[in-house]
Amino acid sequence: MNKEDLFNQYSKNLELVSDKIIDQDRIIKSYICPICLKLFTSWKDLTIEHIPPKSVGWKKRVLTCKSCNNTQGGQLDSQLPLVLNNKAFFKKKPNTSIDTTFHLAGYRSDGVTKISSSGELNFHFDSSRTSPKNNKLIKGLLVSNNSFAINAKLKLGNRGKAILSIIRSGYLWAFADLGYAFLFNPNLNSYRNMILRNDYNSFLKGAVIIGDFNKTFEGVNIITDDTYKSWLIIFEVITPHHSELVGVNLPGSNSNSNNKVTSFRQFINSSKSEKYNISNVETNGMLLDDNLSSIPYTCWLFNE
Repeated sequence: MNKEDLFNQYSKNLELVSDKIIDQDRIIKSYICPICLKLFTSWKDLTIEHIPPKSVGWKKRVLTCKSCNNTQGGQLDSQLPLVLNNKAFFKKKPNTSIDTTFHLAGYRSDGVTKISSSGELNFHFDSSRTSPKNNKLIKGLLVSNNSFAINAKLKLGNRGKAILSIIRSGYLWAFADLGYAFLFNPNLNSYRNMILRNDYNSFLKGAVIIGDFNKTFEGVNIITDDTYKSWLIIFEVITPHHSELVGVNLPGSNSNSNNKVTSFRQFINSSKSEKYNISNVETNGMLLDDNLSSIPYTCWLFNE
């Protein structure tokens, strides 16, 4: 769907659920940015958001405001493919590489550190990214018989920002499938604030799960164990040399859901071998069905 179609679909969903969940009249022909919660009355003021980011194999699209898309995309989403590439590189997958800054006998050169097709570690110095003076001096060193030290600083990306990018993608995936009934959950305010501030230092350990998930569970799921009952959004992230399924754990809308999320993350971080149970949520047709559109919010109230 294009921007106008997305705007019309979610503005209709907003109209269906606004007077049922929040204490005000129906919100008509409007779109609330799922990140900053600002209201927009035209699709022209919004941008298409790919979930997960294009660079790791997007599957869904929603709209966010230009500020949220541009700022967070540049600061968070750019780090995710770098961190995923690191995993492939350190597993010594052939033909993987990492941008590197080298210092040869004190002379700087930028290039890449690469795992060759045969599994060897190679340094490649890029003359186009090195000053002419240093190029000449480094070439002299390489053809000489003198020994010299090479210092290599790998550009690994920011793992905290990459994890926050995954949390952001999981949050937006849930909104894409469940609509505003998911968004109006007050327990999500801290997540939105964390995303808005790009506050990758405060993410809760265990919010992102790298697990041996079955591909059939890709999408919106509920952890059904009463102790841990909460959302679990599962999706695949893909780079040329690495792919994995990740899960993002988010609270439901009931008052004790944050406690259940905390219990689940303590369980995950304890490295216990016991399994937990999840159920995939059928979301097709939910957004525009007057009887189903508010369920992502109201279903949790039975667990109060």
